[in-house]
Amino acid sequence: MKQIIFFLVAVISLSSCTNYGKKVKSSNIEVYYKDGISEETAQKTADYIYTLDTQEETKNNKKSFQLNKDGDTINCKMVVNEDKYKDIPMATFQRIGYMISKNVFDGKPVNLILTNNKFKTITTAYFTKMDDAGGESGYGERVTSGNIEVFVAKGADMTDGEMLAKFLDRDMQPSSMISFQIQKGDNATNIVRMVSSEEKVAGLTDEAVTKLMAKISETIYGNTDIIFEFTDSKFTTIKSYNYEPVVEMQE
Repeated sequence: MKQIIFFLVAVISLSSCTNYGKKVKSSNIEVYYKDGISEETAQKTADYIYTLDTQEETKNNKKSFQLNKDGDTINCKMVVNEDKYKDIPMATFQRIGYMISKNVFDGKPVNLILTNNKFKTITTAYFTKMDDAGGESGYGERVTSGNIEVFVAKGADMTDGEMLAKFLDRDMQPSSMISFQIQKGDNATNIVRMVSSEEKVAGLTDEAVTKLMAKISETIYGNTDIIFEFTDSKFTTIKSYNYEPVVEMQE
């Protein structure tokens, strides 16, 4: 994978411009940074990417990246050869995003955005949680709809995962990727987890959370009890809610 990826970026020169942001370098690797990225983080990214650049025939060629932050998501732009990148599976680019996420950003989502030599987007390899072997981790089997990804874990049904992804994509219409996980808990209770942050969770009202839980319960689970949890990017619980729908008594 290393040889394929860096061959793609090795033959491209970045177009001259002054608005790419500030720049740091690690030998032949240059990383521009803006919008919430510190110089220290940009340098750490450049240094890490340099460790991956092992192909002797292209090692000394300049390779260009750009970092910016969109909420909790990091966008990492990478200049690629427009004639060659289509020959590479998208999973390979997702692997690069995962590696940068793990080794630089403490597991925060990193979208790898493939660009031309003016940092104009060609396509995006959205962040995917992986294990160190490159496959899906214990988070579950992944399904997506737009900018919603749902990991279907222990005991949960893939159909529910697909329905939830489609419903949340329509309901939330997020501009960047949001991660969820579903699984079965004790007594077959349905558990829905949503990746967030302590700061965002602290700003939510119980009313807003209850409204979301009610929609999920009614739309996906036939108006039954669910446990809803906000988590960090590794699905470690930050705050948990129990939802029990009100059932009208028939006379």
